[in-house]
Amino acid sequence: MKVHVGNSAKQLACFYTKLIFRTFLAGLLLLAPCLHGAAQTSLARITGTITDTSGAVVRSATVIAHNEQTGEDRTTVSSDAGTFVFFSLSPTQYTLHASAKGFGNIEFSKLPAKFDLMIAYLGSVGCNLFLRSITNTTTGVYQSPTTGAGTAIRQLTVGGVPTTSTTPGAPGTNRFAEIDYKKSGGADSYSSLQSTLQRRFHAGLLIGAQYTFAKKLGTSSRSNEATSAQNPYDLRTEFGRGTNDIRNYVNATVLYDLPLGQGKRYSFSRPVNVVFGGFQVGGVINARTGLPIDVPITRPDLAYIGNVGSAIGGQVFSSPVLTAGVVQTTAVVNVPGGGNSRNVRRPNVVQGVSKYLGSRGQFINPAAF
Repeated sequence: MKVHVGNSAKQLACFYTKLIFRTFLAGLLLLAPCLHGAAQTSLARITGTITDTSGAVVRSATVIAHNEQTGEDRTTVSSDAGTFVFFSLSPTQYTLHASAKGFGNIEFSKLPAKFDLMIAYLGSVGCNLFLRSITNTTTGVYQSPTTGAGTAIRQLTVGGVPTTSTTPGAPGTNRFAEIDYKKSGGADSYSSLQSTLQRRFHAGLLIGAQYTFAKKLGTSSRSNEATSAQNPYDLRTEFGRGTNDIRNYVNATVLYDLPLGQGKRYSFSRPVNVVFGGFQVGGVINARTGLPIDVPITRPDLAYIGNVGSAIGGQVFSSPVLTAGVVQTTAVVNVPGGGNSRNVRRPNVVQGVSKYLGSRGQFINPAAF
């Protein structure tokens, strides 16, 4: 970005700068151990380059950043390359002055038409957040040779031996079902680009607009009621969009002070001013993209697959199949580790089938899963 300085005190010039807002998360993580939740801080940086009207850089030019809110001045000098930078500024409105020996002074402050623009980056990192999963997972299946029914053998099953092609196995004693547990170790991150355009109150009109583009990712959404992980053996596979991940958010406001009443453009008799004066009209518009939708389903911990060579070979059933007293299916673990008690299974997507019903996509299509 450039700051142009004229070659005489009478020449006008243009001045452009950029504000860069940063959150010093990296520094925070180096200085302190990770805590529950997240911490964040925002500062601003103003950078620019000073050149004359021919494009040559101007060295040793004095640049002053004036804080319009506090009145504080910060001063720096352009480098041999004509560049300057102000670090660690509070995010607010600044007026910039530039001057150099043999050149006139210039000033840059606000956008035209009474508009102010602010662009900021806001981010946070959370760690040691809640994770949820199960233990006493399913490790194998015992299958009754007479009924074909399967019994899950778990980590804490006493005397259980899985049935194999060479081992009849033993059901053992299941003293406990699946055990739900919570632990720390989850993490998430939030990053957003936030912009605000505002027309200061002038001639009875105030206009404001805000837009935020954000992304929230992680293995947890910071809730002590965290969703149980689908894979109890690797909780990192839960990484994805957070439950509150709103990608786009737009807000616009307008307020107009009607020019009616005492001291306004249209002033009438006192009774009329009392009745009709002092009114304002305004409006607010909010729009945002939707939240992520998780589609969990319930699947039994065990499934039954038709035996090879039988009429139902390879087919999957929810219960054993017998023909003339002969078991035609083999009991298998449906999902590694189990997890049916927590309803955490996610379906496969059927290729070529729309995930939504209706032209506007208001409803989920069950046939797509």
